[in-house]
Amino acid sequence: MQVLICHLSDIHFSVSKESNIIYNRLEKIKEAILSNFGQDDHMFIVITGDVAFSGKAEEYKVAQEFLEELYVSINSDNVRFVIVPGNHDCNFNLEDGTRISLIKDILSSKGKEIDQSIINNCTEVQKYFYEFSQSMSAISWVEDSNKIHLSQEFKLGDEFTILFNMINSSWMSQKKEKQSQIIMPLEFINEIKLKNYDLIISLFHHPYNWLDADNCRLFRDKIEKFSDIIITGHEHLSSKQSVNTMNIYTNEFYMGSILQDKEKNDISGFNIIIFNLEDEHYKFKNYEWNSNIYSVSNETTWKEFRRNKLIEKQKFMLNELFLNELNDTGAQFYHPHKDKLLLEDIFIYPDLRIISHDDSSKEHILFKSRDIISNSNDKYLIITGEEKSGKTTLAKKIYMDLYSEKTIPIMIDGKHINTPREEDLLNIIQRAFDNQYCQELYEEYTQIDNNKKFLIIDNFENVKMNAKGKAAIINLVMKKYNNVIMFADSSFRVEQLINQESLNSLALEIKNYDLVNFGHYLRSELIKKWYSIGREFIITDDELEYKSIEIEKTVNQLLGRNLLPSYPIFILIILQQLETNKKNIQSLSSYGYLYGSLITDSLLNINSSPDLIDTLYTYMSVMAYYLYENNREYLDENDIHEVTKIYNEKFTMSLSEWKVINNLIKAGIMECSNDCEYYFKYKYIYYYFIAKYLSDNIEQLEIKFNIGNICNNLHSEQNSNIMMFLCHLSKSTFIINELINKSKQLFKDYMAYDFDNHVPFINRMYKKIPNLSLTDVEPSQNRKGVLKQKDEIERTIEEQDEEQFYDDADNEVEDILLINKAFKTIEILGQIIKNYPGSIQGVIKFDAALECYMLGMRTLSMFLNKIDENIEDILEILLDTIKEKEGNNKKITEEKCKLFVMTLTEYISLGIIKKISESVGNKKLLGTYEEIFKKYSNTSIGLVDLAVKLECMTSFPKKETFIMADKLDKNLFSLSILKRLVTGHLYVHPCDYSTKQKICDKLNISYKKVTLVEGKTINRK
Repeated sequence: MQVLICHLSDIHFSVSKESNIIYNRLEKIKEAILSNFGQDDHMFIVITGDVAFSGKAEEYKVAQEFLEELYVSINSDNVRFVIVPGNHDCNFNLEDGTRISLIKDILSSKGKEIDQSIINNCTEVQKYFYEFSQSMSAISWVEDSNKIHLSQEFKLGDEFTILFNMINSSWMSQKKEKQSQIIMPLEFINEIKLKNYDLIISLFHHPYNWLDADNCRLFRDKIEKFSDIIITGHEHLSSKQSVNTMNIYTNEFYMGSILQDKEKNDISGFNIIIFNLEDEHYKFKNYEWNSNIYSVSNETTWKEFRRNKLIEKQKFMLNELFLNELNDTGAQFYHPHKDKLLLEDIFIYPDLRIISHDDSSKEHILFKSRDIISNSNDKYLIITGEEKSGKTTLAKKIYMDLYSEKTIPIMIDGKHINTPREEDLLNIIQRAFDNQYCQELYEEYTQIDNNKKFLIIDNFENVKMNAKGKAAIINLVMKKYNNVIMFADSSFRVEQLINQESLNSLALEIKNYDLVNFGHYLRSELIKKWYSIGREFIITDDELEYKSIEIEKTVNQLLGRNLLPSYPIFILIILQQLETNKKNIQSLSSYGYLYGSLITDSLLNINSSPDLIDTLYTYMSVMAYYLYENNREYLDENDIHEVTKIYNEKFTMSLSEWKVINNLIKAGIMECSNDCEYYFKYKYIYYYFIAKYLSDNIEQLEIKFNIGNICNNLHSEQNSNIMMFLCHLSKSTFIINELINKSKQLFKDYMAYDFDNHVPFINRMYKKIPNLSLTDVEPSQNRKGVLKQKDEIERTIEEQDEEQFYDDADNEVEDILLINKAFKTIEILGQIIKNYPGSIQGVIKFDAALECYMLGMRTLSMFLNKIDENIEDILEILLDTIKEKEGNNKKITEEKCKLFVMTLTEYISLGIIKKISESVGNKKLLGTYEEIFKKYSNTSIGLVDLAVKLECMTSFPKKETFIMADKLDKNLFSLSILKRLVTGHLYVHPCDYSTKQKICDKLNISYKKVTLVEGKTINRK
């Protein structure tokens, strides 16, 4: 049996029949509908509001005549009308001052205390709509006192039943409608008793973005849980999308075209959705007016219809309290656009890495955790991860995924398992079942197919038994269940239990995965999800992309290189801190501000008073400096005693050392190894408190000497991070001056590179600019590819201990050390002026920014001069390599060698320019950049200035680009750098088609417009 939903919306009938052009197209509408309608099918003509133009009785008379003619022409008894009102169905001539005042109060109070009398008053303007709908439909808004929500079920023969929910979203519409100005009274939306409906469809006029943001979230949650299909109108654009909420419930959303546009007669359309209820498939068609016929503008093939899991016929329904527990984020996150965050709001599937049993080596191939349950070969899994890596969160998400696949998962916590006895384990499982489902169904649960049951054990490392006992538990659960997933701390490995007698051979079937840090791509996805919360129907794709790019830079910078693990919880903490403190004087990207907040929050968790926190901060700074001065990584008990003695004597205190240490361990700031070695849990804490000690004692000569030494050795990860924190904690001009002075010594024998006068090998070899092209593919898709490539590179290359390498280095790597120092100096000077644009004097900002420019250009000069000095040797080596691979065609191989060198030179130049712009780019510093550009208006400064503007401006600096292009018309190498700078930016940043076309035309960049014709891609220049 097929059910056809003919979705009409926004018809806007006016009083005069002749003024309704849609009357002339009635026959064409009928023909389009009947082309999809079979003799035994059922049809529902669904109208999602704006039947009339201004809610007048005469307009509804015209509408009724039209719809009755349509009904008669279809000539079937299986046609029914279902209609909800829109804002044009309000007759504002009937509105009085009371209604206006009530609506104002409703908006100001966010909908508190809405009662029936208020609804009756506000819906009086819809009185003619109610009379019209009663005459057209079996459903009566008039007889039902609830003018907000009506439900009606329709039986289709003896086999199928459909339920329609009609929601009046225009009950408080105003004459001049504005987004976010509607509040739905949730208490008047009836609870739906989920009987055996085969399809539940909810209708309302306004899409979500027209509702108040807070009210919208509650409304969505209520409506979506009892709807398979949601159909709306109002915005005059047809669309379709599927939304899956944590795999617990799925909704299909349809928005309707405008059927009659009074201003543009050629615009007219409607949707048809066809359901085959017997084989559970559906298809969608959108018809649009095309000269003299309604033709299909968009359609899908037949697709499987996946019902909302919450209203499917599921016997083992989750307990509501446990469902809330599954959706709990597990941490107190706050968001400006949503009062209570749910797990679905912030969850991104992490990657997993397979761990082999034999040698525990980690393979580079990653596995998507979202696919973990679809791999039928993996029946027994152990997923391990560090503390706070997201194990429990993933366990909850996998639980919901399994439940949505009609299996029956049960989750237990390892801490409850303390004996290997089967009876005790079964008691634990039964208690878990009773908490998660209906306890009366436990006996039935024990008898269902074992392949439909999953056991999830979280925190397996907390099982209160030794290795032999844990092995016995694994053996027992594998005997009782065909599907088991265990989560454990990263210190736990299956191979530790393999030799236990109590563990049978099935243990070899256990797959061991390890949770992987979020790489660039997953960080980006999480950031986008965070900034979409509460704005899903408001924020544009371009806005979200720009915001994501901006915040990613900050997040990546704050995570640093192992300063803080790139786990979701830490990324979310950073995002929350940025959101909470965005109006603070401190810059969003300040290392010190964020990490100081993390440390303070950790101490507050152990109920530390402000006085005690101040004391602990000072004590930890003494401890960190003690480690630094003694070149130690950890403290033993004697060191703890010595540190406490130094502190107590210096500050005339009498701290109890072990009370302090235990508190710091409890707060998660310090840890103690099995060998009683005490150390800071994360690197950032250690670096932060060294910097605090230096800042607190900066007037001492010894400290100034140490700061100078740090500035002189910024290639060291430790020194560069200490300096980052020190620049946050101290505003002393000594630090900035010391950095600038040390910077000026780097590559002091080289002049800043002049892009107007190139080194000899560039002038000799550079005769033609390489052809560059840009394809009109979504920049967001390009950026995803770039981020994934970054992840592959970072995870494939083995991390090397840089500092050990440097210790063993000889004179041959001195330049590498200097390059690293140069880049770190540019980063840190850039951080200082970016973080405090409003509190550092203009002269100092100018000097610091200029030195970043100049140091970058001196570094480039060194690179290019080294290439020039060795160009013949480089070409000879390249020539030999190419000949070995491709044969001895001298002309071709020489050209390839030169092309390789020139491309390498371009990328080195571009890389250094980008390094400068990324380090100093901040829109609040545009005045400083302008000063530098005016004083040093050469090509080198011009290219950096343009790169900086591309870095920090949301609109493309077209004027500056065109001026630079004209200036470089004869300077081939510099023009090529400009073109690569621009194409690189446009490749990953949103820009409208017209602007992009003009830029490409100006720079002679081939621009390929991509269009789709019959599934094929066509490129047009």
